[in-house]
Amino acid sequence: MAARLADRTALTEQHRRAQLGVRARFAAEFLDLWPVLDPFRIAATAPRWLRLAVPLVHTHRARSAELSTRYVGEYRRLALPRALGPAPVPAPVPVSSDAVRTSLLVTGPATIRRRTRDGLTVAEAARVASVRAVGAASRHVLDGGRDLVRETVKADRLALGWARVSDGSPCAFCAMLLSRGPVYKSAHGATVAEDGEAYHDGCACQVVPVYSLDDPWPGNGREYEKLWQDVAAGSRDPLNAFRQALKDRNTAGPAPEPGEQLVDATAPEPDREPADTEPDAPATGQLDDAALTELDDDALADEFARWSSTAEPDEAYLERVLTEMDRREADPEPDPDPLDGVPLDELLDSELVDLYDEHAGNPAVVARIEAELAHRDADREAGDPWLDYDHHDPEQHLDALLAKGWDYKDAYAEAYNLDPADLDRQERAAAVDAQRITGETREQTVRRLYDEWVALQYIEAENHTRGHLLSRAGEAAGIDPLSLFSGTTARARKYASEDLQRFWAEQAPRQTLTEFRAALLNRDADVVAAARTRMQGNGRDFL
Repeated sequence: MAARLADRTALTEQHRRAQLGVRARFAAEFLDLWPVLDPFRIAATAPRWLRLAVPLVHTHRARSAELSTRYVGEYRRLALPRALGPAPVPAPVPVSSDAVRTSLLVTGPATIRRRTRDGLTVAEAARVASVRAVGAASRHVLDGGRDLVRETVKADRLALGWARVSDGSPCAFCAMLLSRGPVYKSAHGATVAEDGEAYHDGCACQVVPVYSLDDPWPGNGREYEKLWQDVAAGSRDPLNAFRQALKDRNTAGPAPEPGEQLVDATAPEPDREPADTEPDAPATGQLDDAALTELDDDALADEFARWSSTAEPDEAYLERVLTEMDRREADPEPDPDPLDGVPLDELLDSELVDLYDEHAGNPAVVARIEAELAHRDADREAGDPWLDYDHHDPEQHLDALLAKGWDYKDAYAEAYNLDPADLDRQERAAAVDAQRITGETREQTVRRLYDEWVALQYIEAENHTRGHLLSRAGEAAGIDPLSLFSGTTARARKYASEDLQRFWAEQAPRQTLTEFRAALLNRDADVVAAARTRMQGNGRDFL
């Protein structure tokens, strides 16, 4: 186990360095193209620059995905030497040229215009923009590999989730995500939480599959978890507290950037010239100044990208679009009121507390929420606000019961005159139905979820027992150890090793399909059948 873990750690580090090599090579070629964008003639030169830069991003993004394809296959082989079933075939995740073009537009030409307006010389503004543009473009490049690993994990029934690994000196945002540890799939499906998938411009973090709960966190996530607990947990502004602690810890200087020696020097140089076919001109006409002011920021960026990609861009029109962008930078719209449309006086106390936590860094919002809570406290001191309400109004009845400390599910059932047990069964059935694949019956879905659960239990048991799953009788009879995780208790007791029986008794109780179905749906007939199954085992534990 230790040797396999060391091999996986070395493989991950090798892959991370190889991806840094892709980024370094891309950045060099991207900066070679930078002079095509003339900061004194942005409207005239931006279209050609974009036509050269966007294909370059796609070329290196494909290289990043290619490296990750080899990585996830080798990593899975090391993590699951006796893997159950074939590995999913990784497929690159495409990114639209429009998305890349918009990123380059905002970080390149728009940054030059904004920074010159702020007082920088054109040369200084161009240098700032080049850094921002290469960071944004590099994010799209490395997302090729990161997206491929994540999508492969989602498709792999044996993968539990994925974890983030940093480049050695992460920013506060990345360090915060590292401190959260692996991101796991849901209990009964292949949906991975979106939280944790964020990668900022210039981010070099990579993605590692997770196949066992017993494996240590990859990289230095535990280190950042401890730092977060020490300085940020319970803070009114946790991210800023964490950022300051990270800065203080790194005052001696950030960790050196790992080497990028794994660049494939034999790969052919990508073509610098655009494709022979030019994109068609936009089907609609140009907008006047009044219409441009009505567009939101994203639509305005799309308008520039749309017209700059034509065969013969209209420089005058592009200049007008850039002028509108500049106007917005100089006179930005005020930030929207986070509480606009939120009826504070109608929220439950618990909802106000959640809202307070969400906006803890905004003093004005905090003050308004505190005022509402203080007003409610004063009302409570004057008398019980729940003595006089319409008992026939389910919503008022529900609020009153919750205010008295009722559990939400019980309060809901009481207010709407429902059987709590029926309500629980309806919720469970709905949760199972949400996992159904087109054409599946509910029973087929339960069976598929059970098979996936058994496969995961098998992996955990193999790790826990170091592969010692069968008794001598089981080995002599040629029993498939996977078959012991379902079926009758008597057969499992006869052929399972003592280590496996101890795993079931102390770590993860074994369940038959009947017991799994009862736990999942809680239907009366299933519960009775599960009880009968347990009685057939004579009520004995495995140890």
